[in-house]
Amino acid sequence: MTKKNDMLVFRAADLVVRAILRLMPPTDTAIHLALSWGYRFDPKPHTFRLRSGLLFRYPKTDFIPLLLSYVGTFEPGVIKLLRQLLKRGDTVLDVGANIGFHTLECWNAVGRDGRVISIEAMPQHASSVRENLSLNQFPTADVLNVAVGDRDGEISLGLPEGGNQGMYGINAGQPLATVALRRIDDLLPDLPSLALLKMDIEGAELMALKGAEATLRKHRPAIVIELNEKALQRCGASSKDVVSFLEDLGYRGQTITADGLRPLNDIHDCDECLFLPQGATAAGN
Repeated sequence: MTKKNDMLVFRAADLVVRAILRLMPPTDTAIHLALSWGYRFDPKPHTFRLRSGLLFRYPKTDFIPLLLSYVGTFEPGVIKLLRQLLKRGDTVLDVGANIGFHTLECWNAVGRDGRVISIEAMPQHASSVRENLSLNQFPTADVLNVAVGDRDGEISLGLPEGGNQGMYGINAGQPLATVALRRIDDLLPDLPSLALLKMDIEGAELMALKGAEATLRKHRPAIVIELNEKALQRCGASSKDVVSFLEDLGYRGQTITADGLRPLNDIHDCDECLFLPQGATAAGN
């Protein structure tokens, strides 16, 4: 009986924590509270609403699922920027879609007249993207379960020691999955338009950009990209290499922060960055 009562108390406390966190702005404090409580309570997978009103479900307790479940959003500075960059009817390419949060938020921005193409290498994550799209009655045909790089072939993905489920990557510990590797230029040769490329693939960004050079030259999309120095070095590249490649294509970068865009001076260990064709600006900035 005591054990049952303890569980009832924990469940009641969980409801209170959720309610409080949803009322708080998604600051570092809210994130810390969500993770501290979430890992302790270890909620079972369930369907809930994000702050945007979209439905979401996650397969297992982990870093990003806990933040989404309790706080209702992830990377709020990036989400705010995506809403500024996108308009109804736009086409988005989400490379490294993970379990589908950014894909859903992009669909929310472009509407059903738009298109969001999701590329996710890990099969179980790609399945989650499809599930979350179906929950919201968005199409699932544009979820591509492949890795992307600068050549065709196969690649092995692993998980760094101590890493969360969003950190599968190349040369990242013991190989856990082998997946097809394709060039974006070959995957989407007839894409009629592209407003935004979002990319977060744990260090393989430079290889993927090289395999998308023709697409970038043709469409000149805005690029939102994570530059994770440790992960890039694991793949034989660096943040400076990515910046140089994009600058050679006529792009200029800025760092995305919770307070808006900042000049791209020194790259930190891990930064979300925005690159725009020279002369273009993000709406609202």
